Amino acid sequence: MTTTPWHAGLETGIVELDKGNRSLVEHFAALEAADDATRLAACAGLEAAMYAHFAEEELLMQGCGYEMASHHCSEHAWLLGEIRQQMVTVTRSASSASRASSASKAAAMISFIARWFGHHILTLDADLGRALHARKGVRDRQPDGAREALEVSRTPLVDQRKNWTIAWSQKLALGVDVIDADHRALTELYNRIASPEVINRRDLLPPLLGELGKATAAHFAREEALMADHHYAGIAEHRAQHARLLDEFGEQIDDWYAHRVSSATMVRFLYTWLLRHIVTYDVPLATNILARQ
Repeated sequence: MTTTPWHAGLETGIVELDKGNRSLVEHFAALEAADDATRLAACAGLEAAMYAHFAEEELLMQGCGYEMASHHCSEHAWLLGEIRQQMVTVTRSASSASRASSASKAAAMISFIARWFGHHILTLDADLGRALHARKGVRDRQPDGAREALEVSRTPLVDQRKNWTIAWSQKLALGVDVIDADHRALTELYNRIASPEVINRRDLLPPLLGELGKATAAHFAREEALMADHHYAGIAEHRAQHARLLDEFGEQIDDWYAHRVSSATMVRFLYTWLLRHIVTYDVPLATNILARQ
């Protein structure tokens, strides 16, 4: 497992929201360092802990009349359902297989929840924080470009009733041609993976997943060359973000190969993973490059 520790980039500036998010992130990190017995015992309480945190978030949404509450709450409900399904696997393994097998499944479950939660904070919770700031009349901490890009999460990029494909639009374009061309190509490749014709075909997914991994690594290399050319001040942090994203991608694909997560769960992860890269990480870089032209 590779749980990202709590850092300033995860803060929304909303005390109630940040306190709960930080507590869970630190809890996941502690479980990562724990022994097998501790992780197994902790799994049983994860759903209750997440449910309590989500209930507090949803009260905040109600209090500010948050217009994206329905979408945000549906993500909460989906994760709780996924935890229940994975707990069935962990429990069954503990009762019928070796302790090592059940411990491995528990570790994979905690790693999955931690990765999902990191994406959730940086996308949906960031937008909720923005809405709460607006209600309080306080300017949020996001740079102007990032704040504008977060509007993407308010746009129906995906029809969740049909599939998890992303509709490319100018809202995703950052204004730097080479970056936008790569992002669009990555989006189109992701859409092939998420298409109804492919998503449940374990014979078709592996080459596409491999292609997505290679294309993402090549895109990151091009971005890092641009950062160097433009003497981008945030190059070290951005490179570290790229490394984390590639690690997360590899772990998720490994989980899918090992049948620890379903194809639908993997695609749902890749959806937020890809948008997180475009919306959260690349906006400040594009803003810097455009300012120098």
